[in-house]
Amino acid sequence: MPEQDLVFTDDSVDDSGWELDVLGIQEKKDCSCRRLQNIVQNIVEDCRILCRRLQKIAEYHADDSAEDCRRLQNIMQKIAEHHAEYSRILCRRL
Repeated sequence: MPEQDLVFTDDSVDDSGWELDVLGIQEKKDCSCRRLQNIVQNIVEDCRILCRRLQKIAEYHADDSAEDCRRLQNIMQKIAEHHAEYSRILCRRL
């Protein structure tokens, strides 16, 4: 997967310690940040793949009973909620 920069818009992230300094620490921070951004990007992409697969499962089971469809929708909703919360936590920690 090509390296991509992520843009976070969470205003609660404190980036005040990321100014360029003369000791070269900034370069190390940048490298660590890029690695973390790549990890987050991979998690986001994995979740997109999972959501597409779940959608295909939902389409396959479209003729199932209403109760089965509700259960599948609940599972998909919980996955989406957990992913959103996990993403928010990661963004705050970056």
